[in-house]
Amino acid sequence: NWLPFEFKGNLDGKGHTISNLYVSRIDDNQGLFSKCSGYVSNLTISKASINAGSNKNVGAFSGSGGTFTDCTVILNGTSVLVGKENVGGISGVNASIKGCSVKSSASSAVIKGTDYVGGLIGSGNSVIDDCHVSCKIAGSNYVGGIAGYSSKKIQNCSYEGTLSGVAAVGGIVGYYGGEIVSCKVNATISASNGNASGIIGYSGYSAYIYSCYTTGTISASGVCCLM
Repeated sequence: NWLPFEFKGNLDGKGHTISNLYVSRIDDNQGLFSKCSGYVSNLTISKASINAGSNKNVGAFSGSGGTFTDCTVILNGTSVLVGKENVGGISGVNASIKGCSVKSSASSAVIKGTDYVGGLIGSGNSVIDDCHVSCKIAGSNYVGGIAGYSSKKIQNCSYEGTLSGVAAVGGIVGYYGGEIVSCKVNATISASNGNASGIIGYSGYSAYIYSCYTTGTISASGVCCLM
């Protein structure tokens, strides 16, 4: 049962893999690092399983913060990433992510929370570029294939899998304001009591979509659309 700690350095994984990361702790900020204000690159975490119960800020690499480049998370049949809010495949909240991927080798693996749940990040305020997610994601409100919530540009990203929630469920992002450029989605998307969309589940302010497309199925009790 790994004890996450705060990381402030520069870690180049040089293509190595950390296997069987297991965290089961009833506290906020759970991951390889609890909080990260440093830089992590070229590293894979395989067969990760993190359960923070009803606590917030959960991600395979960090619960909160960090800059991640060319990093990968691989989920297997025993993998779950679980928390209450701000749950993501790479980081729970406030991380910069580029060239990263989250993928699953089993249909039972899931990223799961209540509010702000995303394939890469639960909630973010940095540009997300050239990232790809292929796994099951489930939550309640603001659930997205890439991010649960984002206020910055998301570009050159893709999501494939099954995405479900109660309201504001989007193939790229659950709750968004900004630009989404050259992104694609191939997914089964559903919202049991609200809006669902192939790209953005809900936008409380201006959002712009360029050169994106979706395939798959979308169902919702509220507004349902491709974009």
